[in-house]
Amino acid sequence: MSAAGAPGHARTTRRGGVVVRTVDSDPRSPRPLVVLLPRWGAPGGADFWALAPMLATRYRTVVVEVSTTDGGTAGEDGATLPAIETALTAVRGHGAAHLVGFSSGAATAVALAVRNPGWTASATLVAGWATTDPHQRLTSRLAGEVADRPGARQAWSALSAFTPEFLAGRTEEEVRTLLERCAWLATVPDLDVADQLGRLRVPTFVVACTADVLAPPRHARLLAGAVPHSRYAEVAAGHGVLTERPSEVFDHLDRFLRDTAARTPGTVPALHA
Repeated sequence: MSAAGAPGHARTTRRGGVVVRTVDSDPRSPRPLVVLLPRWGAPGGADFWALAPMLATRYRTVVVEVSTTDGGTAGEDGATLPAIETALTAVRGHGAAHLVGFSSGAATAVALAVRNPGWTASATLVAGWATTDPHQRLTSRLAGEVADRPGARQAWSALSAFTPEFLAGRTEEEVRTLLERCAWLATVPDLDVADQLGRLRVPTFVVACTADVLAPPRHARLLAGAVPHSRYAEVAAGHGVLTERPSEVFDHLDRFLRDTAARTPGTVPALHA
């Protein structure tokens, strides 16, 4: 089984102390290539376990996992981006790729698209933000305070990531699975890609989560407003939208990928939050 929860071809690339693992749904597929970029330090299977198999029914889907040999957190600059680029060159050959970044992975998608406009077909930013603000730092600080108490850390992550309505409808067994899957979801890393947004020249789709307390919708609106070729949509979910409403995200993403020029840049539907 792959990191995405479905059979796939795994490849590991090492460069400059960074380890990049890619899991390809079908290396021989002629379908458009979609590259999934998870949160910093998170295994792709933790974020894209539901979305990746859906995408793989219509696209060649590659899940990326990034780690460092010294145990640190790989970010959006330094040695990380060249390592991801090397890994993606091996995966895509001379073809283009649609980048999909979730949470802090959206910053990775921005940086990669700005550095590589020639092979980036589009960029989708789900529950992302341009610059970490004081509210997010406080949230992450609280997560750090309970880091050495696994039960408390898991509970805080779940309460931060999911809406009350979603959690209320889960069985006890489902809640236990969620707690294991979202153990570090409430950790918000410091990042700043604000100065790169105006240089993002590929079709860009920004997805906001209306009940997101880790990256509130204002962050997505700022992203959409700063990117020259952006489209925008909202999903009624918390930061854990890929677990809470994966089908809705897939529907939005599929419509965008089928024709990245179909929706007029700057389009913003009625805002709900």
